[in-house]
Amino acid sequence: METPGRLLKKTREEKGQKLEEISVFLKIRHDYLAALEDEAYAFLPGDVFIKGYLRIYSNALGINADYVVDLYKKQIDAARSIESQPVETKKAFNYKRYSAISASAAVILLLVVLAVTRDRQEPPITESRNITKNLPAQADAPKMLSLEIIANEETWVSVSTGPDGKDQRLLKSGDTVQWTAPESFSIKIGNAGGIKIIFNGRDIGSLGPRGKVINLVLPESVKTDAGGA
Repeated sequence: METPGRLLKKTREEKGQKLEEISVFLKIRHDYLAALEDEAYAFLPGDVFIKGYLRIYSNALGINADYVVDLYKKQIDAARSIESQPVETKKAFNYKRYSAISASAAVILLLVVLAVTRDRQEPPITESRNITKNLPAQADAPKMLSLEIIANEETWVSVSTGPDGKDQRLLKSGDTVQWTAPESFSIKIGNAGGIKIIFNGRDIGSLGPRGKVINLVLPESVKTDAGGA
């Protein structure tokens, strides 16, 4: 069965591209791309971001993004369907295995009882009481926003992803460009009717007439500025 991770990895390897190179080009963390290929979705920020990253990665490899996202949806639906089944239908009951597990559980229980008895008899080691105090807290993976701009006509765009990130480009018809940002995008567009914007995997709709200069701030607000900023 074809899955999104297998398809992405197979296509990348066939093209002879390294994951590190794609990470730099797309400005998406290397471990996020690796998690997509390994289908380790628990390590990614959330469902909306997973779909957005799948679209961006698929477009970069020349794969139909809608097809890849559909594979992901079917994969998740199948997993949820299995989890919702009654326990007895998931796997036939194996008496031999149950006996082995029961014997193992009995041994483990005996060891636990012996350990508890020993702990009660021996004084606690003071040095071990605060052994976890100095361990660093595991930081949550930052949630990233995704932006994809698809040009239908020639247009100039300027995209700011933060204090240190700004990109200006002249797009031709058929060009597709992707960005990611931790908090928001500040966008200036020279031809509102000439592009389509996909924000976090969703088309935000009509931006205005052809030739209209607009400014957008996603996801905070949407505003137009005929004179530019």
